Amino acid sequence: MVTSAAIAELLTVKRSTFLGLAKRYAPAGIDPEDCLQDAAVLALRFAGDFEGRAALSTWFGSIVRNCALMQGRRVRVANVVVDVDDLLDFLPDPRPLAESAYLAGLNHDRLVRAITQLSPRLRETLLNRMAGLSLQETADRMGIPLGTAKARLSRARNKIRERIGAAA
Repeated sequence: MVTSAAIAELLTVKRSTFLGLAKRYAPAGIDPEDCLQDAAVLALRFAGDFEGRAALSTWFGSIVRNCALMQGRRVRVANVVVDVDDLLDFLPDPRPLAESAYLAGLNHDRLVRAITQLSPRLRETLLNRMAGLSLQETADRMGIPLGTAKARLSRARNKIRERIGAAA
């Protein structure tokens, strides 16, 4: 098992090497220092998983590389643009019964408006779930941890409830 002292010593001795690795894999606009910090946190969290089949520096270097790549994926997700027409494909027909058609149409419009007002990250998470993907599949598709996908879905649902409730 790796100790926090061993990770701290490794960072002290080979900091410039890991910083260079983060710079190489992180896209423009991403701070390599952030990647290095994220990697250190992850290494400490998963220190018990280190099996010693490779050098500690190799193991930590792969964590740095993966953190840098993940930071790049997060930036790309922020630039996702969703067309409102795409949303309509996932929503049920608001006119199942003639007597409720008017109210259902109003609710449908409120829902579409609330979804389009979500941030790109929350909207993408919600749309993936509405498309039938599991939370794990959504997380994998977006390149984020499962817990992050759960939190984003919860925030998206809460914001929609607030917006629909405020419009009623």
